[in-house]
Amino acid sequence: MSPRLKIPAQQKLKLKKSPINYHNKDISQAVAEKKIAEGYKLHKSGNLIEARKLYEDALKIQADNFSAFQLIGILLIQEGKNLESINFLDKAVQINPNFAPCYINRGIALHALKRFDEALVNYDKAINIQSDYPEAFSNRGLALAALKKFDHALVSYDLAIRARPNYADAYNNKGLTFLALKQKNEALASYQKAIEINPEYADPYLNRGNILLELNEYDQALANYNQAIRIKPNFAEAHYCKGNLLQELNKHEEALLSYELALKINISYADAFLNRGSALQKLKRYDEALHSYNQAIRIDSEYAKAYSNRGVVLKDLKRYDEALSSYDQSIKIQPDYAKVHSNRGGLLLILKRLDEALTSFEKVISIEPNEAQGYFDRGVVLNDKGLPSEAINSYRQALSLDPKYIEARNNILFVQSYTGICNPSAYLDEARKWEVETLNIDNRRSARERTFEKNLIAKKRLRVGYVSGDYYDHSISFFVEELFRHHDRNRVEIFAYTNNVNEDNKTKRLKTLVDYWVPIYDESDEDVRDRIEADQIDVLIDLSGYTAFNRMGVFARRAAPVQAHYLGYAASTGLTEMDYWIGDELLTPPALRDHFQEELWCLPRVWISYKPEILAPDPKWSANQAASICIGSFNEFAKLNSATISLWAKVLHAMPDAKLLLKTKKLGDLGNRQKIFDSFLKHRIISDRIELQDGSTTPAWSDHM
Repeated sequence: MSPRLKIPAQQKLKLKKSPINYHNKDISQAVAEKKIAEGYKLHKSGNLIEARKLYEDALKIQADNFSAFQLIGILLIQEGKNLESINFLDKAVQINPNFAPCYINRGIALHALKRFDEALVNYDKAINIQSDYPEAFSNRGLALAALKKFDHALVSYDLAIRARPNYADAYNNKGLTFLALKQKNEALASYQKAIEINPEYADPYLNRGNILLELNEYDQALANYNQAIRIKPNFAEAHYCKGNLLQELNKHEEALLSYELALKINISYADAFLNRGSALQKLKRYDEALHSYNQAIRIDSEYAKAYSNRGVVLKDLKRYDEALSSYDQSIKIQPDYAKVHSNRGGLLLILKRLDEALTSFEKVISIEPNEAQGYFDRGVVLNDKGLPSEAINSYRQALSLDPKYIEARNNILFVQSYTGICNPSAYLDEARKWEVETLNIDNRRSARERTFEKNLIAKKRLRVGYVSGDYYDHSISFFVEELFRHHDRNRVEIFAYTNNVNEDNKTKRLKTLVDYWVPIYDESDEDVRDRIEADQIDVLIDLSGYTAFNRMGVFARRAAPVQAHYLGYAASTGLTEMDYWIGDELLTPPALRDHFQEELWCLPRVWISYKPEILAPDPKWSANQAASICIGSFNEFAKLNSATISLWAKVLHAMPDAKLLLKTKKLGDLGNRQKIFDSFLKHRIISDRIELQDGSTTPAWSDHM
């Protein structure tokens, strides 16, 4: 919240009693002062329009009326017309250069215009006239804080408090400066002091709520926001901050109500429109979110964050060109806004403009060199460009800044597992580090020592739990659907633990094939572990490994007496608590046992079951002796490494009439396409023999088939 500048009490108007005989000047002065007195009553009651008319009437009667100039200046500040107010306050100062409150008010107008140095000069002038002026010292502290001269600001607040020991405003403002210094305990103490002085002062409750929100003390934060609203029902900022808290708790519908209340009080509240848009976006009400962001921009045409958020919702609506334009507008306004460069890079990834995406993420890193996110995102692009080693280095940089960045650790293992850039023993060493780096020693000891009651006799069926984030139209679902369908339900109860909020028709089918469908995406690893134990799961199967939406932290904490990995990952999990890796004699022959932390459990048949989609089109291929042979591979671009291309080149040389078809989304990038052509050319295979297709051109599965 922006500091709330206190407008000091105005000069009390002392009206002279009218004698029977006046000179013309005296009569005009009396009439003018009467107009001002009437206007001042309206002013205090909030009727600014009528008040200004009376002040202006007074100036028509007496052109050099100091009080009229001063009061119009204050009124304009209250209306947000700060530049205009300065003109009137200047005229007041010219008439009476020794009236300290005039300099205070002029400083407030300049402060609102972010002309903090000039505001400071005016507060100092007020202090030179009145050395013990508490409002001047308090506002001076705010200006110093805005200039990031925090220590000087604290001294100024203390001088305000010395001049007026029970000055609640000064304690409240002092708390804001402590917060800027990241001294949260001192800030809380200052707000508490302000509340003790004036329990019906809304601002410190609001500010205290904001700190408690940062500390994840949600109940206490909510209580403070509600107290601020009780004291001051039309406190737009309190409704706005309450909305932010509710968003933090994923109560987006309730958050919307709070933002609506804030906007009902202040229809020009750009921040409320911005965060209202965010809530609507999370509720997937994209068109309404877009309208809300547009409203924020209408109020503040230089609102970089609103343009950035607007770009995100346009991206969600697949209006990519408009999204890119919105990001560019945000960058034009605020070139050092890291988030918009990050958003822009993410969109360029979707558009397969990888070199431009890389430039965006490099910009993020240059702005925020000590933040992990930029390095992580850069790693994603580098991997998409077929540079797995460089990608891993970037992920490691992210980890060096944030050792708890679990997605970076997952991606290192995932890239190593399918690109062959390290030998199996090096991979296994890396995989074994995962639990050491993500769980503390007490968690690991607790996992080793966990025991489970043997109650199989008491239960009629074996309880098997499957954990995955891929229960939708994903390759994994093509294999688990038949597995679920053909479990012997007289002997087995199936629990599907889903770690992904996304659902589709495939999800609906899978739900009908299990006994229990259990969403776990909003729960901590500890809570999920306890839930699985409460469900008395006998065998828990991981279907993800280190792919997206995995819950390896649950397995590492030992959730069931028997735990195994199956299907979703090509290498060892490295987890001490993962008992088995399910394969078969061809996939995981005995020679590979040293490559796994887990015990290899080989099925007596092929390790997977697969049923083609009913909607799969009939094959169009038919033998044609005159035609050339086409060989193909539809794989991730990062897998198309030099060793693979060298082998394929040998095949093409052995089959001089054959052509090779490669298809993947990453081939939508022109640089990647050229890289493939150049790599084959090194093996004397010309581009005419290579057909490259962008996988994103056929997003529908049937079209791809």
